[in-house]
Amino acid sequence: MPENLRKGGRLRLNLGVVKNVAEVRLNGRNLGVVWTEPFSVEITNAVKPAGNELEIDVINLWPNRMMGDAALPAEQRLTRSNIKMDAKAPLLESGLIGAVALQVAR
Repeated sequence: MPENLRKGGRLRLNLGVVKNVAEVRLNGRNLGVVWTEPFSVEITNAVKPAGNELEIDVINLWPNRMMGDAALPAEQRLTRSNIKMDAKAPLLESGLIGAVALQVAR
C-alpha cells in the first residue's frame, strides 16, 4: 500500500477520456456515473489489497446504434426512427478511450 494511503490518502480511478457516459463498479459496489471531465471516481473505500473486480459500462452513442442498424435487414433492426442513417457513414468516437490510471491524493 502506498505510504500516503496509510496516512489518510485517497485513491481515485481516472478513466481518461470517456465518450460519453460510464458507470463504474468495483468489487460489486456501484461508484457512480461519470459524464464530464475529469472522468474519475473515488475508490478508496471499495478497493481491496488484491483480487479486485472492476466493471465499467460505457454507453454507446445513439447515432452509432442507428448506423449499425441501418446496415441490417429491417427485421433484424433494434431501433426505429423517422431519421434515416447512412450505414456507410463513419461512426462517432464512442467508448472508453483511456488512458486509465490510479491516482493517489492526500
